Amino acid sequence: MIIYILIGIFFMFCVEWSTNTSSYKNHMLYKYNKNIKIGWAERFMGIVFWPAFLAVFFYNFFKQYFK
Repeated sequence: MIIYILIGIFFMFCVEWSTNTSSYKNHMLYKYNKNIKIGWAERFMGIVFWPAFLAVFFYNFFKQYFK
């Protein structure tokens, strides 16, 4: 169980780091005209449901990659 939580924490650390990059912020502001903030509820959900979120990420990544 502790490994599951540690992987979730690492996953959310990667999400937080990637959403704080300047290229991501410029893309979101340019394309959607909004700045996305991640709060404690989103962090908790990311730690608990990280396998589902990772599957969604890979699905969309490969969909765009092979487009």
